[in-house]
Amino acid sequence: QERTKLRVKKLNVTDIGDAQAAQPTTSIIDASNGKKPATRQLLMQLFGNHFTTTNPYANMYDADFIILLGSDQVSQTPAGG
Repeated sequence: QERTKLRVKKLNVTDIGDAQAAQPTTSIIDASNGKKPATRQLLMQLFGNHFTTTNPYANMYDADFIILLGSDQVSQTPAGG
């Protein structure tokens, strides 16, 4: 359902995977080097303002942003959906 939410906003979702550990809070890895401020702003509106540039997934994903969904997003997702 998160992929659909992002695609509706005209964002390209290239891959989906699992985080290395459970996340209590959703965080966003910004690997864009500041080149995508509008995308960063949109992601902040959708998922909150927990950004980092530290990217432990750099050897796995070639993306401008990596979203690590936390348990804080679970309650916002409709059941079954």
